[in-house]
Amino acid sequence: MNVCGSGAINVDEGNSKAWERSSAASTKSATERWQSALLASKNVRAQAAGFVLQAAMVTNEAFGAIDEDSCKDQDEACKQRFASARVDVLSRGAPESIGPLAQLATATLDPAVYAIAANACKIYDDAPMRGACDLISVDQWTRIDADNAAPWLMLAVQAKQRKDPAAEREAYERAAQAHRLDRYGDSLYAFSQPALPDDISPMDRIALTLTMTGVEARQQQPQSGVTQFCKASNLAADSKRREVCNSLAELYVAKARTLIDFVIGVALGKQVGWSQEKLAALTQERDALQGALGNLSKEIFETSNPAEFFGCAMAQRRNDYFTQLASLGELGLARDAIKKAGTSVPSQSVP
Repeated sequence: MNVCGSGAINVDEGNSKAWERSSAASTKSATERWQSALLASKNVRAQAAGFVLQAAMVTNEAFGAIDEDSCKDQDEACKQRFASARVDVLSRGAPESIGPLAQLATATLDPAVYAIAANACKIYDDAPMRGACDLISVDQWTRIDADNAAPWLMLAVQAKQRKDPAAEREAYERAAQAHRLDRYGDSLYAFSQPALPDDISPMDRIALTLTMTGVEARQQQPQSGVTQFCKASNLAADSKRREVCNSLAELYVAKARTLIDFVIGVALGKQVGWSQEKLAALTQERDALQGALGNLSKEIFETSNPAEFFGCAMAQRRNDYFTQLASLGELGLARDAIKKAGTSVPSQSVP
């Protein structure tokens, strides 16, 4: 089977497996060039993406050395050893790349770089990375990005973990005063896309793109306990908390960059007692956004025809999709698809 711009491959093992094996060999050089271009960039956010990509390559290489297929079909002990080895790889991470990222964050105090470093340093985990990562803290992120609710929401998580309800409440109150909700983890591809090599095949471009969007998926911060803080039983006799939670609901709905944050906003609106009319309109919008994203995914990845899967027309659609995703973000892309389809969703101005 011919792959757009890359030659022939054997598809007997299935589209995905064949593509993985083909792209692994043909994209290594391109990935290294992409990484070098990012690390050499004058844009600190591109540099941050470069360090994250470098760390992902180290981890992927370590995974590649774990040959689970060598286990006999029924050898559960062997499979357990390989499973343990994979956990060890993830636990170790790539400190040789994350350390310089943490140093970049503390030197520049760029909010996006700082947030990316916080995720990469695993500061939300029970066992965060040490060394340069010791200089990264959510407290500092709130100071350099005070009008962004995201660091305040993470500060609330940490306060709850150490059983400090007063600090948790204060963090949610500060989050409610913010005018943005940006976790930055979903922006890694947007920061790195301009540095993609120009001379690679369409399918190799997709492979590199999927590497970075896969990193984005692992960069997402833990969701805060905002729905628990704002549950109805906590609001009944606490008008100040209800006011805070109402502001948070409005923020999530109006400023969400991802579908999951929009969904949280709708859930918060229900908890604080928004009108049935408003909730119905938002639920319809949520369903429309989810449907649009699902349809876009089907259009670019789902086909039973190998010739179409590896063909240039579908490759172009995939690359166009990711270019638009980098430019518009997840919800922006969904709303654009709804608009192009000639459909509409209810206005968020419903009282």
